[in-house]
Amino acid sequence: MADTLAPSAVGMLAPRRRPLALACLCTVLFLTFLDNTVVSVALASIQSDLHGGVSALQWVVGAYALTFASLMLACGMMGDKFGRKKIMLAGAGVYCVGAALAAVAPSIGILIAARSVMGVGAAASEPGTLSMIRHLYPDERSRNRGGSSGST
Repeated sequence: MADTLAPSAVGMLAPRRRPLALACLCTVLFLTFLDNTVVSVALASIQSDLHGGVSALQWVVGAYALTFASLMLACGMMGDKFGRKKIMLAGAGVYCVGAALAAVAPSIGILIAARSVMGVGAAASEPGTLSMIRHLYPDERSRNRGGSSGST
């Protein structure tokens, strides 16, 4: 039934709302990419505050990267099946829960577990953001304009 409807009837945003949607998508991407940079800067403080060794610090970084990389394709397929927006928003929620747990982690083990939760959330939110940009700007001309405004 949806195939026979006009594009405006199946959930296309009004052109004036597209920049806001693009900003939201870019914010999700920014959070997931910024995470490893922030943790890398904070490793010395994490080591002194939580008394973690070098191996534990490697797991603090690796837990996020491992879960993110291993689950991203599966989460992309889930987005195709259940809806990109639903999976992206659920992933952002899981990411925020993991970040809150990481912020109050009393031990290095809990921090590593929280970083794994953050990786799961990032894996769920990442594929949806990239594919939603294509649906946000369906024709090539508007996609080029949207991409240039999103990159500035």
